[in-house]
Amino acid sequence: MNDHSLEEQLRRIKPAPPSNDLMVRLQMARPVSQPKPASWWWRLAMPLAAAAGIVVLVAQLHHKPGRTATIAPVAKYEPVEAQDFILGAKPVGIGHTEDGVPYRFLRCVGVRREVWKKTADGSEVAVVVPQEQIILAKMDVY
Repeated sequence: MNDHSLEEQLRRIKPAPPSNDLMVRLQMARPVSQPKPASWWWRLAMPLAAAAGIVVLVAQLHHKPGRTATIAPVAKYEPVEAQDFILGAKPVGIGHTEDGVPYRFLRCVGVRREVWKKTADGSEVAVVVPQEQIILAKMDVY
């Protein structure tokens, strides 16, 4: 038996209709829901809400701006202090320059602390930023 004849047989098969007993049980198990009559206030509220929306839209379209507000110049913060703190260093390798001078590669982890001050009122903001960088350290060869 090949696939074509099997598919042809499957197309000819029709499912049996459900029994009357099953249909009666399904209808009995289905909850009966009565449609609720729309209350009178919904019939009144929907057109009123639509009308209010149209009134607001028309009012916004015909609004004439009065005086425009002026924006005061913003006092700027200026940097007053910066400090770098190295928290740790770890060697990650050794390299040589073209002329043969050996260098050690160090991975340094630290933080940079900056203090900014507003000149208008003297308020300060301190910012701490983590840092990680690879630096070259010249090796002394004995």
